[in-house]
Amino acid sequence: GGASRFFYVAKASKRDRNEGLETPSTHPTVKPTQLMRYLIKLVTPPGGTVLDPFTGSGSTGKAALLDGFDFVGAELTEEYLPIIEGRLRWAMEQEGETNERLF
Repeated sequence: GGASRFFYVAKASKRDRNEGLETPSTHPTVKPTQLMRYLIKLVTPPGGTVLDPFTGSGSTGKAALLDGFDFVGAELTEEYLPIIEGRLRWAMEQEGETNERLF
Protein backbone atom coordinates (compact mmCIF):
# COMPACT_ATOMS: atom_id res chain seq x y z
CA GLY A 1 0.00 0.00 0.00
CA GLY A 2 2.94 2.43 -0.32
CA ALA A 3 3.67 5.06 -2.92
CA SER A 4 5.30 2.40 -5.12
CA ARG A 5 1.86 1.32 -6.32
CA PHE A 6 1.76 4.52 -8.36
CA PHE A 7 3.89 4.90 -11.45
CA TYR A 8 6.68 7.46 -11.56
CA VAL A 9 7.05 10.01 -14.34
CA ALA A 10 10.07 12.28 -14.49
CA LYS A 11 9.62 16.01 -14.96
CA ALA A 12 9.41 17.34 -18.51
CA SER A 13 12.73 17.29 -20.34
CA LYS A 14 14.23 20.53 -21.66
CA ARG A 15 13.38 19.41 -25.18
CA ASP A 16 9.77 18.68 -24.24
CA ARG A 17 9.43 21.98 -22.32
CA ASN A 18 10.74 24.07 -25.18
CA GLU A 19 9.40 22.43 -28.35
CA GLY A 20 8.06 25.22 -30.53
CA LEU A 21 9.56 28.04 -28.46
CA GLU A 22 12.15 30.58 -29.53
CA THR A 23 13.28 31.16 -25.94
CA PRO A 24 13.22 28.66 -23.05
CA SER A 25 9.92 28.25 -21.18
CA THR A 26 9.67 30.21 -17.95
CA HIS A 27 6.54 28.42 -16.74
CA PRO A 28 7.24 26.73 -13.37
CA THR A 29 5.09 23.60 -13.82
CA VAL A 30 5.41 22.21 -17.35
CA LYS A 31 3.96 18.69 -17.39
CA PRO A 32 5.52 15.85 -19.39
CA THR A 33 3.71 15.42 -22.70
CA GLN A 34 3.72 11.62 -22.45
CA LEU A 35 1.97 11.78 -19.05
CA MET A 36 -0.67 14.18 -20.35
CA ARG A 37 -1.25 12.03 -23.44
CA TYR A 38 -1.85 9.03 -21.20
CA LEU A 39 -4.26 10.91 -18.91
CA ILE A 40 -6.21 12.42 -21.82
CA LYS A 41 -6.68 9.02 -23.48
CA LEU A 42 -7.77 7.61 -20.13
CA VAL A 43 -10.75 9.96 -19.76
CA THR A 44 -11.56 11.42 -23.20
CA PRO A 45 -13.66 9.50 -25.72
CA PRO A 46 -12.33 9.16 -29.29
CA GLY A 47 -13.01 12.37 -31.21
CA GLY A 48 -13.66 14.21 -27.96
CA THR A 49 -12.74 17.72 -26.92
CA VAL A 50 -10.32 18.43 -24.07
CA LEU A 51 -11.03 21.49 -21.91
CA ASP A 52 -8.25 23.00 -19.81
CA PRO A 53 -9.45 26.02 -17.78
CA PHE A 54 -5.90 26.67 -16.47
CA THR A 55 -3.76 26.20 -19.58
CA GLY A 56 -0.49 27.45 -18.05
CA SER A 57 2.27 26.17 -20.31
CA GLY A 58 -0.01 24.37 -22.75
CA SER A 59 1.03 20.82 -21.82
CA THR A 60 -2.51 19.47 -21.91
CA GLY A 61 -3.26 21.17 -25.21
CA LYS A 62 -0.04 19.96 -26.78
CA ALA A 63 -0.82 16.39 -25.76
CA ALA A 64 -4.44 16.62 -26.94
CA LEU A 65 -3.49 17.96 -30.35
CA LEU A 66 -0.78 15.34 -30.85
CA ASP A 67 -3.39 12.62 -30.37
CA GLY A 68 -5.99 14.20 -32.63
CA PHE A 69 -8.33 15.59 -29.98
CA ASP A 70 -9.90 19.03 -30.20
CA PHE A 71 -8.67 21.40 -27.50
CA VAL A 72 -10.12 24.43 -25.72
CA GLY A 73 -7.95 26.24 -23.20
CA ALA A 74 -8.17 29.36 -21.04
CA GLU A 75 -5.39 31.23 -19.23
CA LEU A 76 -5.49 34.43 -17.17
CA THR A 77 -1.73 35.03 -16.99
CA GLU A 78 -0.86 36.98 -20.13
CA GLU A 79 2.88 36.29 -19.89
CA TYR A 80 2.22 32.59 -20.56
CA LEU A 81 0.43 33.17 -23.87
CA PRO A 82 3.59 33.08 -26.04
CA ILE A 83 4.57 29.79 -24.37
CA ILE A 84 1.12 28.30 -24.94
CA GLU A 85 0.98 29.52 -28.53
CA GLY A 86 4.43 28.18 -29.38
CA ARG A 87 3.82 24.75 -27.88
CA LEU A 88 0.35 24.38 -29.44
CA ARG A 89 1.56 25.58 -32.83
CA TRP A 90 4.39 23.02 -32.67
CA ALA A 91 1.90 20.24 -31.90
CA MET A 92 -0.36 21.34 -34.76
CA GLU A 93 2.59 21.36 -37.17
CA GLN A 94 3.25 17.72 -36.30
CA GLU A 95 -0.11 16.95 -37.89
CA GLY A 96 0.25 19.51 -40.70
CA GLU A 97 -2.44 21.86 -39.33
CA THR A 98 -0.49 25.12 -39.35
CA ASN A 99 -3.22 27.38 -40.76
CA GLU A 100 -5.66 27.22 -37.85
CA ARG A 101 -6.01 30.21 -35.55
CA LEU A 102 -4.87 29.57 -31.97
CA PHE A 103 -6.25 32.70 -30.29
